[in-house]
Amino acid sequence: MRTRFIAGAVCPQCQQRDSIALEDKAGAQRVFCVACDWQQQSDALDESTKGQVTSSSLIARFDLNKPSSQ
Repeated sequence: MRTRFIAGAVCPQCQQRDSIALEDKAGAQRVFCVACDWQQQSDALDESTKGQVTSSSLIARFDLNKPSSQ
């Protein structure tokens, strides 16, 4: 299990900034607020949908293995 905070993200429920975390556990992801009980979870992706945007409620997508351009 890996948990990371999303810098600058605002909770859609309590409007608290910098309280949103992303938890990755066995291919399933959960985005949650540490200040209130809001959360959003996605099921594990199968190989046919891996790499595709599958949700209209997607906030942001990050590739942690790709170096950032300056």
